Parts: sequence; C-alpha cells; structure tokens
Amino acid sequence: MLICGAPSLHKSMIEHINAEVCLRTIVNIRVAIDWLKSTFLFVRMKRNPAFYGLSASSAEGVLENKLQELCMDDLRLLDKHHAIQLDASGNCIPSPVGKWKEPQSKQCQS
Repeated sequence: MLICGAPSLHKSMIEHINAEVCLRTIVNIRVAIDWLKSTFLFVRMKRNPAFYGLSASSAEGVLENKLQELCMDDLRLLDKHHAIQLDASGNCIPSPVGKWKEPQSKQCQS
C-alpha cells in the first residue's frame, strides 16, 4: 500500500524555503511565492482547500493569499532564528546559521 505524504508538505515547508534561500533560488519574497506556486503543495491546496483551512469553493486568489501567508510566516521565523536575513525590501539573504542548518534539515520552532 502506498501512503502519500502530500498532506504534510506544508509542515516541512520552512526547511525547503531555507534550503532554496541558501541555494539562492529564492532571493526575495515574490520569488519565494512564485517558487511555492510551482510546487505540489499548491496543487494540493487547489484540490483540497479544506485541509488547509479554506472553504471548498475558495477562488485561486484566496489560495494564493493563504500560500503567501504561509510563506511569510516561515520567512519571518527563519529571520527570527537567524537562518536568513529578511530585509525591509523583502530580500532574502542566507546567513551562516541557515547554511549550516540547511543540510541537517532541522525544523525551526517558535
């Protein structure tokens, strides 16, 4: 029996975002959101919005707002824990702490 781990993607999103900032795939907030929209998480959010706390009839704009909210929460948490530096312009700069944590795939906790 194959068990799909897709519903838990949002739980490890912070680790993926940190890794992508360290790799310089994500350089600012807009790129982070665009990157997340290209992931399976966004596909899952569109197929099962109720799982993510949204109504079943949520429009794509509402889903994008939720994705942006999740993304910003994780970027702020990474900044709080000094894994990245999030500047006033929304640029994401990897820090030595984030580069060190990235290979270990450890979750930040508030």
